[in-house]
Amino acid sequence: MSKDPAFLFYPGDWLGGTMGMTFEQKGCYLELLMMQFNHGKFTELQAKQALSICFDNAWPMLKNKFIQENGYYYNERLQEEVNRRKNYIESRRYAGLTPKKKKAYAKHTHKRSENENEDEDIVKSKKGNYKGEKEMFDVFRKEYPGTKRGSGIEFTNFIKKHADWKEVLQILSQRLQYQKEARQLRKENKLFVPEWKHLQTWINQRCWEELINTEE
Repeated sequence: MSKDPAFLFYPGDWLGGTMGMTFEQKGCYLELLMMQFNHGKFTELQAKQALSICFDNAWPMLKNKFIQENGYYYNERLQEEVNRRKNYIESRRYAGLTPKKKKAYAKHTHKRSENENEDEDIVKSKKGNYKGEKEMFDVFRKEYPGTKRGSGIEFTNFIKKHADWKEVLQILSQRLQYQKEARQLRKENKLFVPEWKHLQTWINQRCWEELINTEE
């Protein structure tokens, strides 16, 4: 199958995620996302080559939008969207197969599914040891205004995505309250306020670290 030439783009999430960036930084961010989409994970040197003279001004801000893994950078949200679209296309392809071909296809993908679920099963097996932490996370989750999934799913995602999750958990509600108040000030000052991101996206992109300008 040839490479998918497209991925879904959400203007509301883009505006929220790039708030506070200069136009130069936004353009560089988009350039790096396109490079990841076309060529996969990239090194800091490759980012420097792609951004050229804009690198020194843009990279200090943009590198926080990417996860570093073994010397390579990638944007997690983009990777999720690419995988989601790929899975959708595969599901449509599967729906058009004959019963015989569906059986062969299912056998081929069974082992892959087992491997994908292994990490999630390991996390679930540890939940009993995280009762206090999960209760604290549930308090934060209920306070979060945006779209969210079930408590167990969101907590599992949180502890899988961030090695420092126990430290972060201590400040989540505090940082959320700060952002609520800052967004309210922007509304009072008649400034644009984007919709809240899906909680999964807010967690994956470490949005609790974001500062909100309330005056411009």
